[in-house]
Amino acid sequence: MREKKKKKNMKILLICLIILCLIGGVPFLMIKMCKSTHIHAPNGQHVYKFYDEPEGTLDGIYLGSSAADKFWLPTEAFDRSGIAIYNLGTTNQPFVTTKYIIEEALKTQKDMDVILIEIRCLVRPVRKTSEEFVKIWTDVMPFSKNRSAMIKRYLEYNKEAGADIDYSPNDYYFPVGRNHMEWIKKFNLGDFALLFADTKRLHSYKGYPKDHLTFLIEPQKNPKPFTESEPLEPIKEEMFQDLLDYCKTLDAKVIFVSAPFLYLKSGIEQTTYVLDRCEEEGFDTLNFNCEPLQSEIDLDWKHDFYNYKHTNYWGAVKFTDFMTDYLVQNYDLPDHRGDPKYDSWVERSENLHEVVEEYEATMQQGQ
Repeated sequence: MREKKKKKNMKILLICLIILCLIGGVPFLMIKMCKSTHIHAPNGQHVYKFYDEPEGTLDGIYLGSSAADKFWLPTEAFDRSGIAIYNLGTTNQPFVTTKYIIEEALKTQKDMDVILIEIRCLVRPVRKTSEEFVKIWTDVMPFSKNRSAMIKRYLEYNKEAGADIDYSPNDYYFPVGRNHMEWIKKFNLGDFALLFADTKRLHSYKGYPKDHLTFLIEPQKNPKPFTESEPLEPIKEEMFQDLLDYCKTLDAKVIFVSAPFLYLKSGIEQTTYVLDRCEEEGFDTLNFNCEPLQSEIDLDWKHDFYNYKHTNYWGAVKFTDFMTDYLVQNYDLPDHRGDPKYDSWVERSENLHEVVEEYEATMQQGQ
């Protein structure tokens, strides 16, 4: 009898363990899967890898749309002056999320000296957006009040703007539920291996994406500088003022930037308006779409771009070198070269240089 009772208890214990694994293990795998989809999606690794940065080691962050992530090359800035400014720019980053991204960064990087904000997405048409651009962030962010606030504000803003996006809150708060059927349909052994892959050596270079466009050269026309000004739509003006008020509460120096590209007339006029407003509110600005900066940066529009609004690697180097010198001269940023805490910056820089040298050697052989 005792033996039968013992076996029965073992069966009950085994069943309980299986249930616990299903309750805890499956969601764990699904969450890992959710994150893995963004690790390998455009810009997703930027966000994922940011959480690996040791607390209190960054001098600043550079955030915004692809006008940030395709222009700011963090390892180049580190090589040049030893500053550590992580690139948190992501594709079409909704400007309404800017405040919440800064809040997320401040959780681990409380003593940043500078925060650079690219304004390009602010001057885009209000309705021109997709929920996938915010999910790059929200699907990877840990559960928190800040994450919930970002989702809530994003949905409110876009509903008021009349944007054609997914308005189901659960699809943002619980992405596992949104995506699990797609995972089941597409799941294979290769995907399973990705769940446990070592993410320490992802190809993101402190936020700069090395991809198939990095070394592409597409000649562009030289832009014409504009000086006219056009106000923002009321909904954007309110959102923009809220960000300015928030930035005034920060200890870090906030700098608003407009990277160079071939704007439409309305876009460049709103850019002028936005940067003028920033200066009126006491913020520093850098407008590379008007003189004198448009000439001083010395970009070659026949060589340094892969399309009309994004620099390739060589353009990013020029932009970053100019910005690095400006930041070091004006904001007294420290030089971390030689500090063991920044070995990962050295490793990422050396890796990128190897990639560039390999590419250039291949091109020479092909000539």
